[in-house]
Formats: sequence, C-alpha cells, structure tokens
Amino acid sequence: MCARSAAMATVELIVDGMSCGKCQAKVTAALEAVDGVDSVTVTLDEHEDRMHGSAVVVGTATVRALTAACDAAGKPAREKGAAAAVAPAEPELKMLSR
Repeated sequence: MCARSAAMATVELIVDGMSCGKCQAKVTAALEAVDGVDSVTVTLDEHEDRMHGSAVVVGTATVRALTAACDAAGKPAREKGAAAAVAPAEPELKMLSR
C-alpha cells in the first residue's frame, strides 16, 4: 500500500450561508482547489431556520485547510459533529445575569 492511500480520509463539513446553486458551485470550486483533495460532493440542505449545505471531501487535505477554503469563499464551515459556536439559550442568559 502506498503512503498516499494510507493518509486518505473522508471529511464531512457543514457549510453555512448556502442558499442556491451558485453558492454550491462556489464552495465546490473552493474545496477542489485545496491541495490533497481528490473528490468533493456539495449539497444544499434547506431548513426552516436557516440555509446551509454539506460537503463530503475525500483526500489528504486537513480539516483546517478545507474550512479555510470555505471561509475564503465567504461560506463559513465546520466539521460535521464539531460543536458550533452558538449563543446560550434565553433561559441560560437570564440565569447568568443573576
């Protein structure tokens, strides 16, 4: 087995702010330009509260390089399953202010 295939991995990303096919194409192009990316699949996921997409990337690129490429394209991303930076819920805010 060659070293290259041993380092291959699949990374799943959540990409915020995607609302149309143009966004999807922009993120796809940004991810494909990252060194070490072998394949990219980007999909739009529509939810009532916000629009976002998901990306599945196969290759040797790091999560940091992939999220940086999305950020540079104007679409913030995080690894699927990673905690999102969100504000505390309203009841938590009230408890914290006491």
